[in-house]
Amino acid sequence: MKHTVRIDILVFSLLMGGVGMTEVKAQGVDTPLTIQQMDNFVVSSTRSRAMGGAVAAVGNDATVLFSNPALLTQLSLIDVRVGASYASPLYAQTQEWHPNQFYSELTLLFEDRQDGIKNPGIRHYDTTFNSDHSIKRLPFDSVFYLAHAYDAITPNWDKRTPRMHPGYAALAVPFSPGELKIVAGAGYSEVVDLTHYYQNNNALRDSLGRYIGQWRPAPIIRKKTAVDTLDFNWFQYINQREGSITGVTPSLAIGIAENISLGVSAAFLSGSSDDREEVTGRGLVHLMAANTLSIDSVDTHITKVGTSKYTGTMFTVGLLVHQPYYSFAVSVHPSFTITRDWNRTVTTHKSALNTMVAESGTDKLTYPWNYKLGLGLYPTERIVIGVDYEIRSNADATYQVGTTQQNPWLDSQIFRVGLEYKVADLLRLRGGYREDVQSYAEEGSAIVTDPIRGSVYTVGCGITWSKFEISLAYEYAYTRYVDAWESNVNYNSREAHTLAAELGYHF
Repeated sequence: MKHTVRIDILVFSLLMGGVGMTEVKAQGVDTPLTIQQMDNFVVSSTRSRAMGGAVAAVGNDATVLFSNPALLTQLSLIDVRVGASYASPLYAQTQEWHPNQFYSELTLLFEDRQDGIKNPGIRHYDTTFNSDHSIKRLPFDSVFYLAHAYDAITPNWDKRTPRMHPGYAALAVPFSPGELKIVAGAGYSEVVDLTHYYQNNNALRDSLGRYIGQWRPAPIIRKKTAVDTLDFNWFQYINQREGSITGVTPSLAIGIAENISLGVSAAFLSGSSDDREEVTGRGLVHLMAANTLSIDSVDTHITKVGTSKYTGTMFTVGLLVHQPYYSFAVSVHPSFTITRDWNRTVTTHKSALNTMVAESGTDKLTYPWNYKLGLGLYPTERIVIGVDYEIRSNADATYQVGTTQQNPWLDSQIFRVGLEYKVADLLRLRGGYREDVQSYAEEGSAIVTDPIRGSVYTVGCGITWSKFEISLAYEYAYTRYVDAWESNVNYNSREAHTLAAELGYHF
């Protein structure tokens, strides 16, 4: 069967859009790279990581200025901390395509299951049409071929993106003018981890940019007449981001009563990321009458490579009530805005023609007020238990491009719990658990306001020698979610191993 080289480059240009507003939810089919991972706030210190991030009420070193600055009043000595972390996330996707009653080859084609299947050989009829375009079959011998891909791309994939994260440092200095207890602090840390990767090897769009799996009641409409043909682009889509938003954070805490403290901090945010989007054409599929299809080969490849710069200011206000056997804390982030200035180069290859276009723009993401409640329990001198509950009103977050705005995210609540056990004066063992909650739901979710949830399990220890303390932590994170359409189901997962280390000194 002879195939021609053809592709609708306009459709691919629409697919690779992102200059204008696009709906931000789940990973979708080929969602442009805009604000992905800008909701991924980091647990800054190693002790916090080891205790599942549940330290809003039980922090005891200079790094508490990043989460609840009111806890700085628990320090009686000058404290210095430096640390770093290394993460190795693994992203993966497995696709399952529902058998199509009209075009049975599609499932085999998109799941790459045609190896070993022979062509049917002689087909004992030819399809012709009456004057009203209804089907008439006449005896005829012809060779019938299965449609095949023109590349070696398979539907399932996995990708590991190891990365050394920016280090952090914190300093806290207590002083007592008169009867007041005041602690001043300053720190530098990663605030938002922008690491992101997504890939879809079977992205399908028609000439209007619609994904075939979104059609109802059937994902693929049967064509019944000779003049009625459905054409759609078949392509691979990849987007990737690597970078961080960091903050320089001065803070101040004051004891307003014997067991009550207030604290405030301001994180001056800046950062950058390397961004990449890529489309590789796989074919132009024609669905025709008599349940037949054909595929034209294509020679189209589009990349968008550039950088994003981020700026903003985030305030934190904290309250701590501390008693001998328990403590209670509240930490609040007032609304703030991060501005993203981006630029990229769009390179389009079509057959023998290459073009390059420079693009740039600015968008803004305004975060709503968020709240964190913390509870600390001290049943014995050796045991510390921390429990945090964070309320993120992300449905009120506003994403703005020019004069157009949308609310791209969902509300979420995050639970964290941690334990520290003092084995001896030199050694403390730590463990914890926290939820890893996304700001979007699964495609096809029955409850459209229910965000995707993963789990993070943590362990660690603290080793004290003289005025030094070494803290170590390990995290295992796993998130799995299912995007479902009428035509197919994509099983997505992210698994990450993180190691963190910190050195502290007090004097």
